[in-house]
Amino acid sequence: MLCADLLGIVRHCTYIGMADDVFALLQHDTHLFLANVVNLSKELMYQQVLRRFAHFTAIQLSEPAPLPELIMLALKEEDLYSDSNENDDLKEKIAEMNTELLKEKAEMLEEYFGIYIDGHGNLSRLPVILDQYMPDMDRIPEFVLCLGNDVGSRI
Repeated sequence: MLCADLLGIVRHCTYIGMADDVFALLQHDTHLFLANVVNLSKELMYQQVLRRFAHFTAIQLSEPAPLPELIMLALKEEDLYSDSNENDDLKEKIAEMNTELLKEKAEMLEEYFGIYIDGHGNLSRLPVILDQYMPDMDRIPEFVLCLGNDVGSRI
């Protein structure tokens, strides 16, 4: 099956329902398809980020969120799911370093991605990747940690 064929199926299918937590049933003509909605969602978000690069609208947070606190929350959350228990001093150092890195990259993050970080290290705006979609605000600490850890050295 060619990529164009798959695109046509996805564009012109009828949603039947969820088969389980990951797979949805889609009908196209007389055929039923199982679609991995997790993978489809990731690909959709990735394509939207590429499409909107440097042209994002932004969601204004009701209260600016301090980056060090967000990063500490994410690090403590990681401890719940791993065997390592890094000490608090190390976590604070990681939070401080990531905060400084993100403050240094704030102008670029705002221009290209609609992420606004002020000079005090507070996050106040996030990009709208998909219209009428509100991101899970409970995931923001993890997002900020990944932004500092994974992206920081590449930008």
